[in-house]
Amino acid sequence: MTTLTIPPIFLDHTNHSTASPDRAVGIAWAKAHLSELVEQARAGEEIVLTRNGTPQARLVPLEEPIERKPGRGAGKWHFKPDQ
Repeated sequence: MTTLTIPPIFLDHTNHSTASPDRAVGIAWAKAHLSELVEQARAGEEIVLTRNGTPQARLVPLEEPIERKPGRGAGKWHFKPDQ
């Protein structure tokens, strides 16, 4: 996998985001390099998509799904019988 060189973009830090992004890229540039950006997000990076230097969206990795175990809720649910 080749290293993706992302052009420098200055973020407007007046947005109310609580997390600081790992990088920011313009939407048009991101469109041309989407598959590489998705791989970087899967690796744990947060990427902010900007339009004219203003943050518009965030590309983040998915959270790990919670493992479901059959019977884990046994005895925790009670239903009234139909009347």
